[in-house]
Amino acid sequence: MRLESLRASSATGLCVNLSSFHPLTLLVGVSGSGKSQVLTYIDSLFKLLMGQSSSDLEDGEYELRFELNHQHYHYFVYIEDHHPVIIRLWCNEALLDAPSDLITQLPSINLMKPINQIRQTNSFTKRFILASNEQKEEILSLFQLIFDSIEDIQVQCTPQSALHLFFKEKSGEWLSIETLSDGMLKTFYYLTEVILSESGSLLLIDEFENGLGLNCMGPLLEQIVAREDLQLILSSHHPYIINNIPSESWQIITREHSTIHAQSAEEFGIGQTRYDAFFELMNRLEFEGGL
Repeated sequence: MRLESLRASSATGLCVNLSSFHPLTLLVGVSGSGKSQVLTYIDSLFKLLMGQSSSDLEDGEYELRFELNHQHYHYFVYIEDHHPVIIRLWCNEALLDAPSDLITQLPSINLMKPINQIRQTNSFTKRFILASNEQKEEILSLFQLIFDSIEDIQVQCTPQSALHLFFKEKSGEWLSIETLSDGMLKTFYYLTEVILSESGSLLLIDEFENGLGLNCMGPLLEQIVAREDLQLILSSHHPYIINNIPSESWQIITREHSTIHAQSAEEFGIGQTRYDAFFELMNRLEFEGGL
């Protein structure tokens, strides 16, 4: 699956129009420009399409366009009093009566959780348990490349009969999810989700760098980008992340009153070379309000 465009016009006056998503899309812009809102809208609309409830959509009208199995879909929703009152789905411009057949074909759409929610839910423990031995070995191997103090990862049953992950250090000490640093926990969570995602999945990551040290960012970004069979849409303020994603993949988010705009690097009028584009973007964003 590949998301192609998003349009939103809410009753609160917020308008969004993004007409170009790439297999790898980086949303960049000053704080408050609307990057997080874009990712929330995408996640909420796909949840609604799959029959789940979503409280993150204000009254108003929304549209998604996406490609799946070489078919082009157009999804329209009108929400009133916090309930969808009009839902339309077209396939290659032909109106579909019901989306049930499409729902079974959709791969996973995953808005990656912030670090506080990861700790609270520990939802990836079940994902790791259900992974194949080969997948578990791959996750462990990549995790050890970043944190070489880790010797093993095991699933253990706690006195409350709940299954939890424990990380064995070379010193012999065992670390629980609760005692892992933010950087270690988020790295493990990202690696687990990326490696276990099925082909065609859509991953949404808001503020990729939060909780990560420089020792984590490079290897993690490399592993995520290497999954060319996934679509990745992420936001970031961090110069390292921005500099290591080609400017052709940037969508520069700006906000004028209640309207959120997106422009490519070329449309934004910044440099032709990778490094020219990076430094011009940094200077522009710093001038316009800070990263």
